[in-house]
Amino acid sequence: LAADLYIYAFHTPRTDPMLIRAMAKQRCILATSNRWTESFITPNENGLLAPAARPAALAEAILLAFAKSDLRSRLANGGVRTAKLHFSLGDQARRVLELLQKPAEQPCESAP
Repeated sequence: LAADLYIYAFHTPRTDPMLIRAMAKQRCILATSNRWTESFITPNENGLLAPAARPAALAEAILLAFAKSDLRSRLANGGVRTAKLHFSLGDQARRVLELLQKPAEQPCESAP
């Protein structure tokens, strides 16, 4: 809780529940760009994205965020809005219920 930055540095689209938690807790998000992060992080609105293949770009984003407290604050506030909009408990419960209500694609066979 003492940090006001959260850094996601995965090269592959890997879901990270801690990133979502950090957004909800008003932390500035700095992340590598991949399908998952691009689906909800809008650069300069709710976080900063750096190409996964360019570690120097992520380092530059970290230095920029360290130097500009107003940027950290603005991105963190945008992240809270995103977390509430896309990752609320109600939305998560609705998605799970939708999955449970879908018919199975293949009937289960019982063992003899």
